[in-house]
Amino acid sequence: MSNLLKRIWRRLGCRGIALIELLGALAITGIVVALATTAYVNAQQAQRSAAIQAEIQEYGRASMDYMVREVQSARKLVSVGTHSLTLVNSTGNKLTYRVQAATLYRDFFLTEYASLPSTSNPITPWVSDVSFAAKTSMGVLNGVKISLTMQNGSKVSHLENEAYLRIGQ
Repeated sequence: MSNLLKRIWRRLGCRGIALIELLGALAITGIVVALATTAYVNAQQAQRSAAIQAEIQEYGRASMDYMVREVQSARKLVSVGTHSLTLVNSTGNKLTYRVQAATLYRDFFLTEYASLPSTSNPITPWVSDVSFAAKTSMGVLNGVKISLTMQNGSKVSHLENEAYLRIGQ
């Protein structure tokens, strides 16, 4: 087999590869590999960034849906502060939503008049701000506007929703 290759090389007029040709091929290969590696790393960073943004939005939407459902099923809204919301649910328990250390908490009180929560559960991380605004109809507090801002590093997501007590509960 080696004799066959030698004859083919001789007929084509090839005597071998010069060192400069080999170095040129290696340099071109190195440039192509470097460009491919850079493109791969950039694609991975973009994918990671998109995954973080999607996770932040998922947590935000789930938290917002949770709060809206509880407002809609509440017996009454007790107080709507700038950064806290207190309501009485359909079973007579008082609930308070508040933010502490970038986490949204739901405090559960056994009765409407209790002053100390029996449990305090974290709802979602990465909350940079939550604000509540009272909505009234004919002087009666019957709804709330909820604004939720979530942040993880440079990724920010802002959600707003309005929830009203259901009539006839």
